[in-house]
Amino acid sequence: MLSEQEKKEMLEDGRSLSRRQQFAQARKAMAKLEREKQTLDEFIEFLMGIQRLFSPFVCSREKPTTFSNKL
Repeated sequence: MLSEQEKKEMLEDGRSLSRRQQFAQARKAMAKLEREKQTLDEFIEFLMGIQRLFSPFVCSREKPTTFSNKL
């Protein structure tokens, strides 16, 4: 169940013209994906574009440090 603050934020998002436009663009992009067949490379490119919207993804080639690997 949503808290009162979350409900308030969702209502504010609904009133925001920019948020409505962002959701409309995402809906159009998803409809386009459903209509067109994409190659795996194109789909990965799409996912990377979505990733850039939310946060930069850092690829690390370093091995993670583990102290108690039980395997």
